Amino acid sequence: MSYLGIDVGSIGLSLTLLDDAGKILRQEYARHHGAPATCLQETLKKFDLAAITGVVRTGSGGENLPVGGVYIDSIVAGVEGAKQLVPAVRNIIYIGGGSFSLTQLDEHGKYHSSRINSACASGTGAFLDQQALRLQVPPEELAERAGAYQKRPPSVATRCAVFAKSDMIHLQQEGFSVEAIAAGLCAGLGNSTVDGLLGGRTLSGKTAVIGGVAKNKIVINAIGEKLGSPVTVPDRPELVNSLGAALVARENRGLGGVTLNALRVEDDTQKRSFLRPPLQLVLSKYPAMKTHKHWVNADKSEIAIIKPASGKIRVALGIDIGSTSTKALVLDDKKEVVGWIYRKTAGDPIRAVQLLFKAFSEMEREGGFTLDVRGVGTTGSGRKMIGALIGADLAMNEITAHAEAAAFIDPLVDTIIELGGQDAKFTQLQNGMVYNSIMNYVCAAGTGSFVEEQALKLGIPLEEYADRVMGQECPQTSDRCTVYMERDLDILLARGWTREQVAAAVLHSVRDNYLNKVVGGLQIGEHIYFQGATARNRGLVAAFEVELQKPIAVSEFCHVTGALGMCLLAQDRVPEEQKSAKFVGFKFADEKVSVDYETCELCHNRCNLSLIKTGAGTLAWGLKCGRDYREQKVRAKPNENFSFWREREIAWAKPLKPAGAFGRRVGVLRSLGTYGYYPFWNTFLTELGCTVVLSGRSTEEVMRAGKEVVQAEYCAPVVMSHGHAKLMLDADQVDYVLVPHMLREPVPAGFTDAHFCCYVQAHPAVLRAAEGLPWGDKLLAPLMQFNLDERQQVRDLTAALSAPLGVNSEKITAALRRAKTAQAEFLAKARELGAAAERQLEAQNQLGIVCIGRPYNTVDFGMTLELPRKIAEMGYPVIYQDQIPFAVNALLPEYNNMYWHYGQKILAAAKYVAEHPRWFPIYFTNFMCGPDSYILTYFKEIMSGTRNVETHSVKTRGAEMDGGERDAADKSGKPYLILQFDGHGADAGYLTRIEAALESFHHYSKIPRPNVAVNAD
Repeated sequence: MSYLGIDVGSIGLSLTLLDDAGKILRQEYARHHGAPATCLQETLKKFDLAAITGVVRTGSGGENLPVGGVYIDSIVAGVEGAKQLVPAVRNIIYIGGGSFSLTQLDEHGKYHSSRINSACASGTGAFLDQQALRLQVPPEELAERAGAYQKRPPSVATRCAVFAKSDMIHLQQEGFSVEAIAAGLCAGLGNSTVDGLLGGRTLSGKTAVIGGVAKNKIVINAIGEKLGSPVTVPDRPELVNSLGAALVARENRGLGGVTLNALRVEDDTQKRSFLRPPLQLVLSKYPAMKTHKHWVNADKSEIAIIKPASGKIRVALGIDIGSTSTKALVLDDKKEVVGWIYRKTAGDPIRAVQLLFKAFSEMEREGGFTLDVRGVGTTGSGRKMIGALIGADLAMNEITAHAEAAAFIDPLVDTIIELGGQDAKFTQLQNGMVYNSIMNYVCAAGTGSFVEEQALKLGIPLEEYADRVMGQECPQTSDRCTVYMERDLDILLARGWTREQVAAAVLHSVRDNYLNKVVGGLQIGEHIYFQGATARNRGLVAAFEVELQKPIAVSEFCHVTGALGMCLLAQDRVPEEQKSAKFVGFKFADEKVSVDYETCELCHNRCNLSLIKTGAGTLAWGLKCGRDYREQKVRAKPNENFSFWREREIAWAKPLKPAGAFGRRVGVLRSLGTYGYYPFWNTFLTELGCTVVLSGRSTEEVMRAGKEVVQAEYCAPVVMSHGHAKLMLDADQVDYVLVPHMLREPVPAGFTDAHFCCYVQAHPAVLRAAEGLPWGDKLLAPLMQFNLDERQQVRDLTAALSAPLGVNSEKITAALRRAKTAQAEFLAKARELGAAAERQLEAQNQLGIVCIGRPYNTVDFGMTLELPRKIAEMGYPVIYQDQIPFAVNALLPEYNNMYWHYGQKILAAAKYVAEHPRWFPIYFTNFMCGPDSYILTYFKEIMSGTRNVETHSVKTRGAEMDGGERDAADKSGKPYLILQFDGHGADAGYLTRIEAALESFHHYSKIPRPNVAVNAD
């Protein structure tokens, strides 16, 4: 007699056969490619079915598989298999194709608890497979390639494919090898798996890791390092669950053998109903994509000459260096396209541009003309590095470049849909000006690379994709995650749907993901342009038309519009005498280029440098201080535009000396409530005779420390605060740490309330509950209600502080009064600096930026990646919202019920900026901020001028407004930018959004752009 365990997962299936004594007779593993029944049927041919007397099924695909026996939960199977292979195991981490989990056992080996991943599949084997394909590495080779990198791997975020791709692109642009990026990806997945499962808790006892991903040594090493102790990986970890199922079958003899006659491939092609309409273009006119000559050369560069020409042609050159493709276009002085080139970036933007230049020489020979390049512009993710390398005249963000091209093609355009290779954007325009642009923050499922990957998987050449999906009806599929979308496609194929129908389903899902995750509730206009290489797939254009029921315009240059936009910008913005003065020419195609890396140790920035060496010398890319690479000291970068912010910070952090004898050392966290009120608490504690110790600046190290101890999923500022607390306690240099319960500010006249965020109110209790924070008696958590009278405030403060600090109520009263004065003096100083900034705007005819948001979201550079400073370096005076003279009563009566204290300040600042001709706002927030989730709605109302004061309702742009109302709203609207953060460490995407917003601000205000090199790093 023998006993069979069958584990069917999202990617593969495994089988284990045991004899009566529990000895393993046979084990098999295979990827089922979405057809588990067929795969199982083939695999079972290797077994003696007649001898099998017990069958147990498990796994996500095992429950409804008609093969006899019984089904058990995969957690149970994993526990049984792990206990057999790893004696005394207490913790079982499972990482499979579509899920990951943590199961904990008690000291007797009995089940205690388990935790599985959420709906996002970012920590799974399928996630790794996807990223491997994006690196053009077969998934089965990823672990080997990662293991070949011997240095410390670069950081790759693995929260979601959109962040992983962003980081991988950034690393590719810096010249990191595929092996380095693969190592960073695997290490990142190991770290994020532990973060997601443990939530900062620690594990005790022996830990085993099972599932297919456990074979990846880099992932396992990262998990062990993150846990602080080694982990055990049994032999063939992908088979542990099937072993556990077989053990259960052996334990419960008589469950019955395999019923092979019931095993069949499910085919629902006859009984299904079509859930998606056919893909058709009825309202839209699709261009013919005409060219004079068109070919693909030996280097796989696609080359097109648009019209016949001869002799010497004066042209502007635009280059778009994207994550998956690199494009170039030349435009003559009549603003007519001469030709374009399109090719894959293939992870090497420098080589891609060299091949573009080689293709231009080929274009000249084939076309019988010579290109006289006068004006060069670069855009895309590699715009700055490539721009510096080839001597471009300017580098611009791709949002601006695409908008410039769209408005050139059709001045009436009001909406741009753009699905790029690795990202997606939605841009709204008025009168040819970008007033809002959104990029995909959360999910990567609505991108061109996903379509390309699925085309490859389905065996449909990209050039045939549209023809084969047009007119196809298809089933419903998931749109929430690339991993789940792929799973659905595999299942549909297994159920008999044709490849063409499944390919059509891909386009519906990509469209739905884009509309839900990128566009959200934003208004889609009437003059819609679809841009990017994905627009060459008219099936995808049809998917948008079917859903929106509006005509979708596509240009014959849709795939090179970024390059076209840069040609236009180079022609219009670069002075004649400067055009192509630095351009290296097409001879760069034959230049020998090498890339090396080093870390600059001259200052705390520790910049990671890419050293790009050519015959002309070495370009050091990544220096933040502005020094020349050959200089061996940090170069100071004085910037008057940042002086107002810097002086405010100096006033905020003003050091104070306690009077009298040396007293207690009290730590104050640079976070949440104490961030905005540090002058108050610093003065208060100093007046009590304490020495105040402010925690260090927020950094990635602080964020990592916070993640180690945080007990639940909080917004990034709360996690950061945990990190500040942990590092301060670890340093053991303070007697106490002050974390007050701050409840409310005085309620302004006319308003109903003025609360602080609930996490600010409860923060001492949250920190006290964190297991990794050894508070002892060090936590001082007084109650502070600024809305109450002084006597009550003194009573609350005395109750918490008198005993530990040895102070009485009289001393606390005096300290409280002085603290309130200090806070008021600081705010007065901030306003004084803001007034000076306004005077500079007028005197120098400048445009300025007001950073709006909660101080711990906005002023904390560890949260904002130092973006305010980087904006100032672009030539714009930058201040925080408390530096402008807003008045909260200006919000009355419309917003009298604004519940939050900071909400009142944020909206009042927005109203002031909306009415000021030179200030423009950037709102800094984070993904999980509950109050901001609806305050943002009111912020947009104020900036767009669409709130009806009399009815307190919001008029949306579109059908609810007649033409006159729309015109009035559009005239009163002012462009703005909203940036959301989550502790992710790359600034490239944020800078793209900022640069695009700045262009919008200039279009709106007509204020001249600053005279600062656009392509300076």
